Amino acid sequence: MRRFPVGRTGRVLLFAAEDALHVVRQRLAGIARAAGRELADLDIQVITAPAVRLDVERDRDALTATVEQLRPRLLVLDPFVRLHRIDENRSGEVAPLLEYLRELQRRYHAAVVLERIPRLGRLEPLPPPPRRSAHAVRRAPRGGVEQHRAAAPRHRRRQCRRAAAMARSWQRLDRGCS
Repeated sequence: MRRFPVGRTGRVLLFAAEDALHVVRQRLAGIARAAGRELADLDIQVITAPAVRLDVERDRDALTATVEQLRPRLLVLDPFVRLHRIDENRSGEVAPLLEYLRELQRRYHAAVVLERIPRLGRLEPLPPPPRRSAHAVRRAPRGGVEQHRAAAPRHRRRQCRRAAAMARSWQRLDRGCS
């Protein structure tokens, strides 16, 4: 509504699988206000079914009927992971779902947006950063390489204490302590 020019406006059909209807309404109202519009002035239809599974024929038929009836210009399905029970890492399982959405897009001349949730967290915490040796090779300002001299003994002891403290803090984080 604000960033990119819109060539042709039209109805939006949204399915937000992870949010309650009142949360979706608040979010849409906030987006509309930020764009200087009122939600009531926008043609946004929300699918209120508890689940839509693209790998279930009955749900695909219901979605097709809804798109045929409402004729949206934009269909937003958020997030893709809640729209099926297949393994997204197997292209043979994902391909039929994407083919169905392509067919829906072409038949009803609607843009389809699939929201995909990236993997946000790691299963394990990151390891502590590696300690640099006193003879580390670094890039010089002009792109060359230069060798740094060994640090003074007192400075090296301070570096070791800092590294040991950092390792202890990482261990506490691994155990869930602060």
